[in-house]
Amino acid sequence: MNTEQFRNFAVAYRTHNFSAAARAIPMSAQGFTKSIRTLENELGVPLFVRDEATGSHVPTAYADEFIAYVNAVESQYQSVKKAFRRIQAEENGSVLLGSSLGIIGFLGRSFFEGFESDNPGITLHYTEMNDIQCDEHLLEEDFGLAFSLAPYHCDFETVELYSTPVCLWVNEEDELGKKEVISLSDLDGRSLAMPGVGFKCYSNILDRCRVQGVTPKTVLQSSEMFWLYNFAYEGRGLAFSAEHLGQLPFFSERGVRCIPLEGVTWRFGISSLPKHRFTEPERLFRKYCIEYFSGLSKGGSDARQHF
Repeated sequence: MNTEQFRNFAVAYRTHNFSAAARAIPMSAQGFTKSIRTLENELGVPLFVRDEATGSHVPTAYADEFIAYVNAVESQYQSVKKAFRRIQAEENGSVLLGSSLGIIGFLGRSFFEGFESDNPGITLHYTEMNDIQCDEHLLEEDFGLAFSLAPYHCDFETVELYSTPVCLWVNEEDELGKKEVISLSDLDGRSLAMPGVGFKCYSNILDRCRVQGVTPKTVLQSSEMFWLYNFAYEGRGLAFSAEHLGQLPFFSERGVRCIPLEGVTWRFGISSLPKHRFTEPERLFRKYCIEYFSGLSKGGSDARQHF
């Protein structure tokens, strides 16, 4: 038996159709059938019986038992592959880092260059994705460390690094454009644009609205910050932002204000799984992150310029 036979069996088990399974792989129908028959001969049991009325290949009780074994082998194989990647990363002096969207850009190139300059021979490799995907990939141990957004997953060990108010971009001609702080009640009956499903701000803000009986008129979704900014600039409604975005030069057009949303923050930290064994490069990078943001909060002279 080999992994190719396991793969073929698993596809046939899901589809109940050898021809469809062969196309999905892809391989010839004859080759696929031969693979299943060879596997049955090696196991000494029938895995499928043909339903003459429908032409489907129905899994037997033996197949129901065998799929559990195949799934366990696949899970163990993926775990070994992840362990190999971690070993290779340590041997190569690499840090595999996941990150929720927006954090890498917020930190800037100098943040990562500073670490690599302080630690010659160590290279950072990061992958950006939405908040929920980042959490899922860290749970699957696809990387050892991640910049994750609050609320932090209960299965993570997280050191919070930074917090800033969530803001809304508001056209100055809007009556809300004169306020210093926007409350959730101000969103009632308003058009609101923000990063959508997959981003924690989406559920966080809408859940808070539901609790307070606030119902936005429409909720549009986009993870593109320039689109959100233009949504407010064009006077179409209110758009998600954060305090640090409002300070950037290319978001400083006259006519739009970046106003804090009362009681809502954008917070991120560096997360790992409790069982994770840090490689030396990971340990050094985690330490660097904690000390860097500690220096910023204290206004220490060792803190690098952030913007």
